[in-house]
Amino acid sequence: MRSWIHAAWLLTIIALAALAPDAARADVDPNASSGYFVTIAARWCTSYDQITANVARNNIQESLKDLGQNSPYGGEDSVVPATEAATQPQCKPLPGWQFTLGRGIGPKSVGPWGSLSDVTGAMPAAVSNTTPIVTRESVPDPGTPGSTLLGATTIELTNEQKDLAAQTSRLWIQGGVPGDPVLDGVLDLAGKYALGALRCSYDNQNGDNVEWIAYKSASTHTYCFAYYMTPPPDSATV
Repeated sequence: MRSWIHAAWLLTIIALAALAPDAARADVDPNASSGYFVTIAARWCTSYDQITANVARNNIQESLKDLGQNSPYGGEDSVVPATEAATQPQCKPLPGWQFTLGRGIGPKSVGPWGSLSDVTGAMPAAVSNTTPIVTRESVPDPGTPGSTLLGATTIELTNEQKDLAAQTSRLWIQGGVPGDPVLDGVLDLAGKYALGALRCSYDNQNGDNVEWIAYKSASTHTYCFAYYMTPPPDSATV
């Protein structure tokens, strides 16, 4: 009898132990720290040919004019600051620029800037629950200890955003804010900037104002870079 009770007790303990991880996961705050980071940088340039094109255009181009040299990246290469600096040396840091995270791609915003894609399902930028994302004068570069990155900011994703980033084309970022992709109204910059290029993680395939955030295996940090032309050419819908 004692052996049977002891065996039943052990089975109960094992069953409860197996359920414990699921119970713990159910209590996880989706907005808590995830340990996954994105560094986002903005740059301004004085001509389109100073900006390298993305890997493949796929017949999608939202810049008002063609860009310069072909991309230095292969199709699966991640965007990194050293390559960006080496191939666009004439472009300068742009602090104070805003970006927005979202869950998808929505209709384009049409205005003096042309026709630029926006995200849908805009969400708070990060664990700090602030939106939009704003570049600073400088931040430490997580990819190169001891160095700084100008015109950039680093955000930590929420757990929800981390889970979206683990899936293809589920966590998106755009330059500007929905409805105002080059901040004409938000920052009172009417007619000052036009989109050059946006590339993020290893999604640098198209010439539009939205890219998705992803992480290579075992990586917990990635980069996005955005380039803007100033002054813009005479605008037109493209």
